[in-house]
Amino acid sequence: MPTTLVYEAYTLSLKELYARMWAIGADDIGDGTRLFRPAPGSRQALKWLIEDLSGAAAHPERTTPANNALRQQAHRALIESGLAERINQVSFRLLVEPAAIGAAHDRSPEGLAVAEPPRTAEADGVTITDVETADITTDLDTLSLADLDWSPWHSLMDAATSATTSPGVYAARSDGQLVYIGMAGERRGLGVRGRILVYLRGRGAVSGLGEAALDRGLADPAWLSQRLTDLLTDGPSRSKDWAVAALQRAGLELCWAAAPDAATAREWEHRSLQEAEDVALWNRARPPARGGA
Repeated sequence: MPTTLVYEAYTLSLKELYARMWAIGADDIGDGTRLFRPAPGSRQALKWLIEDLSGAAAHPERTTPANNALRQQAHRALIESGLAERINQVSFRLLVEPAAIGAAHDRSPEGLAVAEPPRTAEADGVTITDVETADITTDLDTLSLADLDWSPWHSLMDAATSATTSPGVYAARSDGQLVYIGMAGERRGLGVRGRILVYLRGRGAVSGLGEAALDRGLADPAWLSQRLTDLLTDGPSRSKDWAVAALQRAGLELCWAAAPDAATAREWEHRSLQEAEDVALWNRARPPARGGA
Protein backbone atom coordinates (compact mmCIF):
# COMPACT_ATOMS: atom_id res chain seq x y z
CA MET A 1 0.00 0.00 0.00
CA PRO A 2 1.45 3.39 -0.92
CA THR A 3 1.68 5.54 2.19
CA THR A 4 1.65 8.73 0.14
CA LEU A 5 -0.57 9.62 -2.80
CA VAL A 6 0.74 12.25 -5.19
CA TYR A 7 -0.76 14.44 -7.88
CA GLU A 8 1.22 17.37 -9.29
CA ALA A 9 2.39 19.42 -6.28
CA TYR A 10 -0.08 17.82 -3.86
CA THR A 11 0.65 14.91 -1.50
CA LEU A 12 -1.80 13.00 0.64
CA SER A 13 -1.06 10.58 3.48
CA LEU A 14 -3.32 7.58 3.02
CA LYS A 15 -2.88 6.63 6.67
CA GLU A 16 -4.02 10.06 7.84
CA LEU A 17 -6.97 9.97 5.47
CA TYR A 18 -7.99 6.51 6.67
CA ALA A 19 -7.68 7.59 10.32
CA ARG A 20 -10.03 10.52 9.62
CA MET A 21 -12.50 8.19 7.93
CA TRP A 22 -12.31 5.74 10.88
CA ALA A 23 -13.01 8.56 13.36
CA ILE A 24 -16.03 9.70 11.34
CA GLY A 25 -17.28 6.14 10.85
CA ALA A 26 -20.05 4.70 12.95
CA ASP A 27 -19.12 2.70 16.03
CA ASP A 28 -18.19 -0.95 15.64
CA ILE A 29 -21.09 -2.55 13.74
CA GLY A 30 -20.56 -5.97 15.28
CA ASP A 31 -17.64 -7.48 13.42
CA GLY A 32 -14.84 -5.06 14.18
CA THR A 33 -15.50 -2.95 11.08
CA ARG A 34 -16.89 0.56 10.76
CA LEU A 35 -19.17 2.22 8.25
CA PHE A 36 -17.88 5.45 6.73
CA ARG A 37 -21.01 7.24 5.58
CA PRO A 38 -20.54 11.03 5.44
CA ALA A 39 -23.46 13.04 6.77
CA PRO A 40 -25.14 14.73 3.77
CA GLY A 41 -24.23 18.40 3.56
CA SER A 42 -21.40 18.12 6.07
CA ARG A 43 -17.68 18.44 5.40
CA GLN A 44 -17.14 14.73 5.97
CA ALA A 45 -17.03 13.63 2.32
CA LEU A 46 -13.67 12.47 0.99
CA LYS A 47 -13.12 15.58 -1.10
CA TRP A 48 -13.23 17.78 2.01
CA LEU A 49 -10.93 15.46 3.98
CA ILE A 50 -8.52 15.49 1.05
CA GLU A 51 -8.61 19.29 0.97
CA ASP A 52 -7.78 19.46 4.68
CA LEU A 53 -4.91 16.96 4.43
CA SER A 54 -3.34 17.88 1.10
CA GLY A 55 -4.41 21.41 0.28
CA ALA A 56 -5.97 20.30 -3.02
CA ALA A 57 -9.02 22.54 -3.05
CA ALA A 58 -12.53 21.12 -3.06
CA HIS A 59 -15.60 23.00 -4.25
CA PRO A 60 -19.24 22.46 -3.28
CA GLU A 61 -20.49 22.93 -6.85
CA ARG A 62 -17.98 20.94 -8.89
CA THR A 63 -15.04 18.56 -8.69
CA THR A 64 -11.62 20.17 -9.07
CA PRO A 65 -8.93 18.28 -11.05
CA ALA A 66 -6.24 17.83 -8.36
CA ASN A 67 -8.71 16.92 -5.64
CA ASN A 68 -10.49 14.53 -7.96
CA ALA A 69 -7.24 12.83 -9.00
CA LEU A 70 -6.27 12.25 -5.37
CA ARG A 71 -9.76 10.98 -4.60
CA GLN A 72 -9.54 8.47 -7.45
CA GLN A 73 -6.19 7.27 -6.12
CA ALA A 74 -7.57 7.02 -2.59
CA HIS A 75 -10.56 4.97 -3.74
CA ARG A 76 -8.26 2.54 -5.52
CA ALA A 77 -5.65 2.35 -2.75
CA LEU A 78 -8.21 1.78 0.02
CA ILE A 79 -9.70 -1.18 -1.83
CA GLU A 80 -6.50 -2.70 -3.24
CA SER A 81 -4.77 -2.54 0.15
CA GLY A 82 -7.63 -4.36 1.87
CA LEU A 83 -8.40 -1.44 4.16
CA ALA A 84 -11.93 -0.86 2.90
CA GLU A 85 -14.77 -2.12 0.75
CA ARG A 86 -16.63 0.42 -1.35
CA ILE A 87 -20.39 0.45 -0.75
CA ASN A 88 -21.46 3.27 -3.08
CA GLN A 89 -20.20 6.58 -4.42
CA VAL A 90 -19.45 8.03 -0.98
CA SER A 91 -19.56 5.19 1.56
CA PHE A 92 -17.06 2.53 2.58
CA ARG A 93 -16.91 -0.34 5.05
CA LEU A 94 -13.64 0.17 6.94
CA LEU A 95 -11.99 -3.17 7.72
CA VAL A 96 -8.83 -2.41 9.74
CA GLU A 97 -8.29 -0.35 12.86
CA PRO A 98 -5.81 2.46 12.09
CA ALA A 99 -3.52 1.30 14.90
CA ALA A 100 -3.25 -2.11 13.24
CA ILE A 101 -1.97 -0.72 9.95
CA GLY A 102 1.70 -1.69 9.74
CA ALA A 103 4.36 -3.11 7.55
CA ALA A 104 2.00 -5.67 6.05
CA HIS A 105 0.16 -2.82 4.34
CA ASP A 106 3.25 -0.83 3.33
CA ARG A 107 4.81 -1.54 -0.03
CA SER A 108 6.24 1.77 -1.10
CA PRO A 109 6.34 5.38 0.08
CA GLU A 110 5.99 6.52 -3.49
CA GLY A 111 2.74 7.91 -4.79
CA LEU A 112 0.62 6.22 -7.41
CA ALA A 113 0.95 7.56 -10.92
CA VAL A 114 -2.32 8.80 -12.35
CA ALA A 115 -3.20 10.36 -15.65
CA GLU A 116 -4.78 13.77 -15.60
CA PRO A 117 -8.55 13.21 -15.34
CA PRO A 118 -10.74 14.00 -18.35
CA ARG A 119 -12.05 17.53 -18.54
CA THR A 120 -15.21 18.94 -20.02
CA ALA A 121 -16.09 22.55 -20.65
CA GLU A 122 -18.03 24.30 -17.92
CA ALA A 123 -18.83 27.98 -17.75
CA ASP A 124 -17.67 28.36 -14.15
CA GLY A 125 -15.07 25.60 -13.78
CA VAL A 126 -14.02 22.09 -14.66
CA THR A 127 -16.42 19.23 -14.02
CA ILE A 128 -15.08 15.69 -13.71
CA THR A 129 -17.49 12.79 -14.01
CA ASP A 130 -16.17 9.47 -12.71
CA VAL A 131 -18.93 7.88 -10.63
CA GLU A 132 -21.02 5.29 -12.43
CA THR A 133 -24.73 5.13 -11.78
CA ALA A 134 -24.29 1.43 -11.04
CA ASP A 135 -22.67 2.44 -7.75
CA ILE A 136 -25.96 3.89 -6.52
CA THR A 137 -28.56 1.57 -8.00
CA THR A 138 -30.46 -1.38 -6.62
CA ASP A 139 -30.33 -4.90 -8.00
CA LEU A 140 -33.38 -3.95 -10.10
CA ASP A 141 -31.46 -1.04 -11.69
CA THR A 142 -33.40 1.68 -9.91
CA LEU A 143 -31.71 4.66 -8.32
CA SER A 144 -30.89 4.37 -4.62
CA LEU A 145 -30.57 7.93 -3.37
CA ALA A 146 -31.99 9.96 -0.47
CA ASP A 147 -34.29 7.08 0.57
CA LEU A 148 -36.78 8.01 -2.15
CA ASP A 149 -39.00 5.72 -4.21
CA TRP A 150 -37.45 6.23 -7.65
CA SER A 151 -39.11 4.99 -10.83
CA PRO A 152 -37.30 2.70 -13.28
CA TRP A 153 -35.07 4.44 -15.85
CA HIS A 154 -36.75 5.60 -19.07
CA SER A 155 -35.46 7.07 -22.28
CA LEU A 156 -36.03 10.81 -22.62
CA MET A 157 -38.80 10.25 -25.17
CA ASP A 158 -40.56 7.67 -22.99
CA ALA A 159 -40.26 9.88 -19.94
CA ALA A 160 -42.10 12.66 -21.78
CA THR A 161 -45.22 10.47 -21.87
CA SER A 162 -44.83 8.33 -18.74
CA ALA A 163 -43.30 10.57 -16.07
CA THR A 164 -45.45 11.51 -13.13
CA THR A 165 -47.72 14.53 -13.54
CA SER A 166 -47.23 15.29 -9.85
CA PRO A 167 -44.49 17.54 -8.51
CA GLY A 168 -41.33 15.63 -7.83
CA VAL A 169 -37.60 15.17 -8.17
CA TYR A 170 -35.96 13.66 -11.25
CA ALA A 171 -32.50 12.35 -12.12
CA ALA A 172 -30.71 11.87 -15.43
CA ARG A 173 -27.93 9.53 -16.44
CA SER A 174 -25.78 9.49 -19.57
CA ASP A 175 -23.51 6.62 -20.63
CA GLY A 176 -23.95 4.95 -17.26
CA GLN A 177 -23.14 8.11 -15.29
CA LEU A 178 -25.46 9.99 -12.98
CA VAL A 179 -25.27 13.52 -14.41
CA TYR A 180 -28.16 15.64 -13.15
CA ILE A 181 -30.71 15.98 -10.35
CA GLY A 182 -33.61 18.43 -10.61
CA MET A 183 -37.14 19.10 -9.42
CA ALA A 184 -40.46 20.16 -10.84
CA GLY A 185 -43.40 21.87 -9.18
CA GLU A 186 -47.06 21.77 -10.19
CA ARG A 187 -46.44 23.08 -13.72
CA ARG A 188 -50.20 23.47 -14.41
CA GLY A 189 -50.94 19.90 -13.48
CA LEU A 190 -48.12 18.34 -15.49
CA GLY A 191 -45.48 18.13 -12.76
CA VAL A 192 -42.28 16.30 -13.69
CA ARG A 193 -43.70 15.36 -17.10
CA GLY A 194 -44.24 19.03 -17.85
CA ARG A 195 -40.61 19.84 -17.04
CA ILE A 196 -39.38 17.06 -19.32
CA LEU A 197 -41.65 18.28 -22.11
CA VAL A 198 -40.09 21.73 -21.82
CA TYR A 199 -36.69 20.17 -22.49
CA LEU A 200 -37.94 18.04 -25.38
CA ARG A 201 -39.49 21.06 -27.05
CA GLY A 202 -36.18 22.93 -26.86
CA ARG A 203 -37.48 25.56 -24.48
CA GLY A 204 -35.01 24.83 -21.70
CA ALA A 205 -31.81 25.79 -23.52
CA VAL A 206 -30.76 28.35 -20.91
CA SER A 207 -31.70 26.56 -17.71
CA GLY A 208 -31.34 23.25 -15.92
CA LEU A 209 -30.72 20.00 -17.75
CA GLY A 210 -31.30 21.56 -21.17
CA GLU A 211 -28.59 24.16 -20.67
CA ALA A 212 -26.17 21.56 -19.28
CA ALA A 213 -26.66 19.30 -22.31
CA LEU A 214 -26.27 22.21 -24.74
CA ASP A 215 -23.08 23.40 -23.00
CA ARG A 216 -21.56 19.97 -23.54
CA GLY A 217 -22.71 19.76 -27.12
CA LEU A 218 -21.14 23.11 -27.91
CA ALA A 219 -17.86 21.84 -26.43
CA ASP A 220 -17.83 18.75 -28.69
CA PRO A 221 -16.02 19.45 -31.99
CA ALA A 222 -17.43 16.32 -33.65
CA TRP A 223 -21.00 17.28 -32.80
CA LEU A 224 -20.46 20.87 -33.94
CA SER A 225 -18.95 19.62 -37.19
CA GLN A 226 -22.04 17.52 -37.86
CA ARG A 227 -24.30 20.46 -37.03
CA LEU A 228 -22.33 22.60 -39.50
CA THR A 229 -22.72 19.92 -42.15
CA ASP A 230 -26.47 19.89 -41.49
CA LEU A 231 -26.51 23.68 -41.79
CA LEU A 232 -24.79 23.61 -45.18
CA THR A 233 -26.98 20.77 -46.41
CA ASP A 234 -30.41 21.60 -44.98
CA GLY A 235 -30.16 25.27 -44.11
CA PRO A 236 -30.36 26.99 -40.74
CA SER A 237 -32.32 25.60 -37.80
CA ARG A 238 -33.80 27.35 -34.80
CA SER A 239 -32.06 27.56 -31.45
CA LYS A 240 -34.63 25.23 -29.91
CA ASP A 241 -33.68 22.62 -32.51
CA TRP A 242 -30.06 22.87 -31.36
CA ALA A 243 -31.21 22.40 -27.78
CA VAL A 244 -33.16 19.26 -28.68
CA ALA A 245 -30.24 17.89 -30.69
CA ALA A 246 -27.92 18.43 -27.74
CA LEU A 247 -30.25 16.40 -25.51
CA GLN A 248 -30.32 13.63 -28.10
CA ARG A 249 -26.52 13.69 -28.26
CA ALA A 250 -26.34 13.03 -24.52
CA GLY A 251 -28.43 9.85 -24.80
CA LEU A 252 -30.20 10.61 -21.55
CA GLU A 253 -32.25 8.28 -19.40
CA LEU A 254 -34.45 9.68 -16.65
CA CYS A 255 -36.13 8.49 -13.48
CA TRP A 256 -38.22 10.33 -10.92
CA ALA A 257 -39.93 10.25 -7.54
CA ALA A 258 -43.39 11.80 -7.16
CA ALA A 259 -43.87 14.27 -4.30
CA PRO A 260 -47.10 15.49 -2.67
CA ASP A 261 -46.31 19.14 -3.40
CA ALA A 262 -43.67 21.47 -4.80
CA ALA A 263 -42.19 22.31 -1.40
CA THR A 264 -41.55 18.63 -0.71
CA ALA A 265 -40.07 18.18 -4.19
CA ARG A 266 -37.64 21.03 -3.55
CA GLU A 267 -36.64 19.53 -0.19
CA TRP A 268 -36.08 16.14 -1.86
CA GLU A 269 -33.95 17.78 -4.55
CA HIS A 270 -31.86 19.48 -1.87
CA ARG A 271 -31.46 16.22 0.06
CA SER A 272 -30.53 14.25 -3.06
CA LEU A 273 -27.92 16.81 -4.10
CA GLN A 274 -26.44 16.83 -0.61
CA GLU A 275 -26.20 13.05 -0.54
CA ALA A 276 -24.54 13.14 -3.96
CA GLU A 277 -22.12 15.93 -3.02
CA ASP A 278 -19.13 13.72 -3.87
CA VAL A 279 -20.55 13.04 -7.35
CA ALA A 280 -19.61 15.36 -10.20
CA LEU A 281 -22.97 16.37 -11.66
CA TRP A 282 -23.88 18.75 -14.45
CA ASN A 283 -25.85 20.88 -11.99
CA ARG A 284 -24.55 24.42 -11.82
CA ALA A 285 -26.02 25.07 -8.38
CA ARG A 286 -25.34 22.72 -5.46
CA PRO A 287 -26.37 23.03 -1.79
CA PRO A 288 -23.55 24.41 0.35
CA ALA A 289 -21.86 22.00 2.73
CA ARG A 290 -22.61 22.66 6.37
CA GLY A 291 -19.63 23.54 8.52
CA GLY A 292 -18.07 21.12 10.94
CA ALA A 293 -17.11 17.49 10.75
